[in-house]
Amino acid sequence: MNVLMQVKKPVAFFLALLLLLTPVLMTAQDAANAAMEGKNAAERDTNKALWFGAGCLVGVIGVGAAFLYEPNPPSSALVGKSDTYVAAYSDAYTEKAQSIQQKYSLYGFAANCVLWVIYYVAVVATVSTAANS
Repeated sequence: MNVLMQVKKPVAFFLALLLLLTPVLMTAQDAANAAMEGKNAAERDTNKALWFGAGCLVGVIGVGAAFLYEPNPPSSALVGKSDTYVAAYSDAYTEKAQSIQQKYSLYGFAANCVLWVIYYVAVVATVSTAANS
């Protein structure tokens, strides 16, 4: 009987602790799922060609816009969700979308620079060939 009482106390303590920690663990899992879904949505929604074009055609201003503009997730993805879910989803979406914008605008700017170097080399080669003739 004494042994049974000694086992009951730790088991009861463990069950009480588990009851208290369950909401915390569920919230953490909910936030992790929301962040993953937010990143996937940002990857799907961000227009890579637009930001490449902004970097290529507008140059430094397009790159600056990519670094300054913070996209918001579509509200339809957040309807009926918990506050924790909305916060995690929104943060992950904005972070991932802005990262994609920045990367592709820099790619576009680099392509612009390469095209200008090719143009400059072609002009110099043409002028030097004409001068030698």
